[in-house]
Amino acid sequence: MTQSSGAQNIARCLYGWGWRLATPLLGSYLLYRSLWQPEYRQHWDERFGYWRTPSNTPDTHSYHTGQVRPLWVHAVSVGETAAVLPLLRQCAAAWPEVPILLTHGTPTGRATGALRLKDLPGRIAQSYLPYDLPGAVERFFQHWNPGIGLIVETEVWPNLVAAANRHQVPLIAVNARLSPRSLARGQRFRSLIEPAVRGYSMIIAQTQDDAERIAHLGQRPEFVTGNLKFDQPADFVLQARGRGWRSRFGDRLVILAASTREGKKRWCWRAGSAWCSTVIRDWAASVTACRRC
Repeated sequence: MTQSSGAQNIARCLYGWGWRLATPLLGSYLLYRSLWQPEYRQHWDERFGYWRTPSNTPDTHSYHTGQVRPLWVHAVSVGETAAVLPLLRQCAAAWPEVPILLTHGTPTGRATGALRLKDLPGRIAQSYLPYDLPGAVERFFQHWNPGIGLIVETEVWPNLVAAANRHQVPLIAVNARLSPRSLARGQRFRSLIEPAVRGYSMIIAQTQDDAERIAHLGQRPEFVTGNLKFDQPADFVLQARGRGWRSRFGDRLVILAASTREGKKRWCWRAGSAWCSTVIRDWAASVTACRRC
């Protein structure tokens, strides 16, 4: 055993014990989040690696016998779920006999998947991805037995990747991105993060800058394909609504505060109102688009 691999094993051991010691706090965290989103009180068993027989697929037997191993797609929240929909639909069309498991990390991501994939009844099972507890991720692979995993954007969980490698489940990072801040954080914990990044069979980055940053963590992405979010088919209803807004606003400047979170709207309004009143007065309009995670 080299010094490097020894340090990596120690780092992952400490990381695993950190998750175990934090387990009592996870329930408190879910209860706290449920004060604003009651959906956080649901499906706790899945978050800790326990499942009942999935109820939203007609042929649940195929998920567990190994006869047809499912395609596993992980999209943590709303943005990732929306981004992967075109790819997911193409996979469903290309392999009609393959069941699909779609996992999430937030209730809004799960709800978005259920709403936007109503046209694929019986093809998709949904679940939360368990916390990165060693036992929980091991039970995940034993229960669902996926044939391959597509992980959307930036999800690097050391225990999850190690369990996938043990079960010989190839992992592909799609639409991968990495900010300078995340790169700096990953380099501080290099002995933990680098083996996880190297554990991916393939990484497909959004931009060349993302690819360069990811390469600093141990594996250079094979492809740069742009952002999957831009592959969404145009929604004619939304286009018509946008044209209606444009006609109402006329030639005024429109300030868009996109992807805001609860509690930030009033800050946007205050800042926008102050700027409009002092700089451009009555020829600006502002719009906020809320995103709840």
